[in-house]
Amino acid sequence: MAFEWFGEPQFHSDGDLLQLAFAADGALWTVEDPGILRSWDARTGRQREWHALSDLETLWTFSPDARVLASGSDDLTIWDTSSGQALTSIPQKSWVTAVAFARDSSFVATGHDDGSISYWDAAGHHRLFGKALRHHKQPISALAVSPDGKLLAAACEDRTISVWDLTAGSHLGDLVGHTDRIPALAWDPS
Repeated sequence: MAFEWFGEPQFHSDGDLLQLAFAADGALWTVEDPGILRSWDARTGRQREWHALSDLETLWTFSPDARVLASGSDDLTIWDTSSGQALTSIPQKSWVTAVAFARDSSFVATGHDDGSISYWDAAGHHRLFGKALRHHKQPISALAVSPDGKLLAAACEDRTISVWDLTAGSHLGDLVGHTDRIPALAWDPS
């Protein structure tokens, strides 16, 4: 897949682009199939470095500051973007279908193909609330943690969005009315 910068080809990846994010230093980080992590100079379009991570994961998500990267499959793996090294891996009971970081990257939410949601202390390897949050019957398609880290929105393949209180692990309600699949969610910064 090629990228164009004002009509000139600048960025080139060898596989399908799966995820991208800007880091605080202005670098552009990308993940492409099959699990290749690249750092780019966004001004020149030149590749700075690359790391082969894993070709087993089906889902990739950068933290808000792009310092770490999460991958999901039958486990949740957190990667250091600067080195390409796996920092931690947490086995999952159900396939990971969505991942979202809290703003400070110390917590990560996972949605699963069985409709469950978990909220993890990434460094401590433990699930908050002691158990998965259950409300949906179909797979989770997208997750988003609010900017203040207190709420979680979870989109389901049944075209509903559930809202969760992350301080108590309680279900606050549902947003209904979508007529098609919800592949992404985002909170307004305010």
